[in-house]
Amino acid sequence: MPGAGLCSCWGGRVLPLLLAYVCYLLLGATIFQLLEKQAEAQSRNEFQLEKLRFLENYTCLDQWALEQFVQL
Repeated sequence: MPGAGLCSCWGGRVLPLLLAYVCYLLLGATIFQLLEKQAEAQSRNEFQLEKLRFLENYTCLDQWALEQFVQL
C-alpha cells in the first residue's frame, strides 16, 4: 500500500525536522527582537523629537495636521 510508506516517512524524518525548523525560526525571531528592541525605541524617540522640532518652526500646524503631513 503506497499510503503506508508516506505515513512512516512523516513520522520518521519529516515531522521532527519540521518541528526543529519551526523552533529554529521562533528562536531566531526572539533573538532578533531582543537585539533590535533598543534601536527601535531610540529610532521612535528621535522621530518624535524631529516632529517636535518641525512644530517649533511651523506653529500654524497642530498635532493632527502634523500627523497628516507625516503620513503624506
